[in-house]
Amino acid sequence: MKVDLYTKAILTVIAACLVVIVFKDISIITPAQANTPANFTPSANTSYGLMPLNADGSMNVRVNNFDEYANDVNVRFNDELKVRITNSEIKTQVSSAWRETFKVKIEQ
Repeated sequence: MKVDLYTKAILTVIAACLVVIVFKDISIITPAQANTPANFTPSANTSYGLMPLNADGSMNVRVNNFDEYANDVNVRFNDELKVRITNSEIKTQVSSAWRETFKVKIEQ
């Protein structure tokens, strides 16, 4: 009786594995695939390159028109944030998401 139960258990495991192997390649839902045309060529306007960094790892940035950049940016930090302002005509408003105030020190 033990041999019969053991044989049935092993054959059931083998049958289950065979069913998994058969249904593995059958996809009920069609997988998503990218649709690229045969004559696709990347845009020639895409340009990229390396940005020069200063010795301390910082990068110089020049903003020409502040009117275009009116979107708020949520920046969260816990450490001291050093900012060097080189244009004295910049109108800034400093606040946090929780309407907290914090110290701003301007050095010249």
